[in-house]
Amino acid sequence: RDRKCSSGRGAVGCVEIRKEEPRRERQEGDAVSRLMRQGHYPHEVEVRRERQVLGLEKQITLLNGERQYLEGVLMKFPSNTAGRTLAERRQKIEAEHRLEEILRTLTELRTSLRRAQDNA
Repeated sequence: RDRKCSSGRGAVGCVEIRKEEPRRERQEGDAVSRLMRQGHYPHEVEVRRERQVLGLEKQITLLNGERQYLEGVLMKFPSNTAGRTLAERRQKIEAEHRLEEILRTLTELRTSLRRAQDNA
C-alpha cells in the first residue's frame, strides 16, 4: 500500500493507494468452491427433484379441480342435445374442448411425475 499526500491551502490530505492483488487468489477460491460443491451435488439434485415433484403435484391438483368443475358444467346440459340457445351450445363446446385439453395435460403431467419419482 502506498500513501499519496498533498497539501493545499490550509488542508493536508492523504489518500491511500491500494495495489491490485493478483487474480490467482480468486481462481484458487473458485477451485475450492467447486470441490466443496461436489460433495453436495447429490443433495442439490435431490432438492431440485423434490421441487419438480411438488410443482407437478400442484399442477395436477389445480387441473383436477378445473376438470371437476368442467364435468359439473357439462352435467347440466342434457346429454342428447347440444343446448337450447347458441350461447349454451358455445359454452358446451368450449367446456368439452377445455376438458379434452386438461385430460391430455394431466396425462403428460402424471407421466412426468412418475419419471421424476422413479429417478429418486
